[in-house]
Amino acid sequence: MNKTLAEAKEFISALTRHTVPSHTQVALAVSHTLIAEAAKIAAKTNVAIGSQDVSCFSAGAYSGDVSAMQVNDAGGSFTLIGHSERRLYHYEDDQSINQKLHMAMAANLSAIICVGESWQVKEEGQTQDLLDRQIQGALKDITKDQMTHISFAYEPIWAIGTGRTPTPLQIQTAQNDIRNTVKRLYEPDISCDLKILYGGSVKAVNAFEIISQKDVNGLLVGGASLVFEEFKNILTAK
Repeated sequence: MNKTLAEAKEFISALTRHTVPSHTQVALAVSHTLIAEAAKIAAKTNVAIGSQDVSCFSAGAYSGDVSAMQVNDAGGSFTLIGHSERRLYHYEDDQSINQKLHMAMAANLSAIICVGESWQVKEEGQTQDLLDRQIQGALKDITKDQMTHISFAYEPIWAIGTGRTPTPLQIQTAQNDIRNTVKRLYEPDISCDLKILYGGSVKAVNAFEIISQKDVNGLLVGGASLVFEEFKNILTAK
């Protein structure tokens, strides 16, 4: 819940003028009020615009909700689903996340499904079991063809906005667990092609070390993405 329209225009305009490495895809999940204008600015660039959430419902008397079709109509091409803040503050469970994913697929949106554990779950050694449950719940009745439009983001709740970052080995282990769960649910080629992002206290100083892990295909950047210079440095981290 950041940036006015004027602030977003300035940020995205600066980003589209910046030379992004050819092998890097950039996607901005913006507030619903910003999608239409952001999509116009980013048109014909390599910057994708999407939403931070979509409704469980396709249309109707659900005041305050924004449907996946409305996101598509506004110019969004993807959505986040199941971000830890949605799970925490809006009590979203695996069933509602699955419903949202089906809505996104029906509206031709790609989806980034967020999964991750609390500090208590981590300390109890239950991270793998939790990730497995979250992934299975989210992907209920999702076809292998639809999987080509789905990515995952591993975001340990205890690392979000805390400055605490898992070790590279912990990140790689969790990302590998996600890939193996998808492999078990579908087939090897689906899991091999699956993009898995990492999110949680990502900054320019640790971006390269994180992205260098075998099963990390990208980064889900939170607070550090709000400042253009910091985000630019993340995109070009070496």
